Amino acid sequence: MHGQFDSPITLPSNGSPPFRISGPLEEVDSGVDEVRIIFLIVQGQGGKVVTVQGEGTWKRSSSGNKWIGEAVPPVTPYGGAQPKFDAGPARGIALAIAISKGQVVNGDFVPPSIETLTWCADFKFET
Repeated sequence: MHGQFDSPITLPSNGSPPFRISGPLEEVDSGVDEVRIIFLIVQGQGGKVVTVQGEGTWKRSSSGNKWIGEAVPPVTPYGGAQPKFDAGPARGIALAIAISKGQVVNGDFVPPSIETLTWCADFKFET
């Protein structure tokens, strides 16, 4: 597998999640029909870093080579302000988890396997 984030990604007018994140997921094993993706988005430096997490999926039947996910607002245990992203560069960090189908080979069952992929990539937010 090989993953990436689309760029640019359009922010909602208030710059706060939830918003859609997507990107290509290529070279997926033919025995895999669905891939789950967990990701983080980081923007800024030092004390002004904004970080959120999200989840997405890729499905062979409907997605072509595109995974689609949503960044969700984090729960702020101390009543802090919701994160806000600005137009400009950001970094995406992702983990893709694929489970291949089991199969019978020469009369023996070969169990399913789990394949993972991680990637980090810069992308750009735009309004």
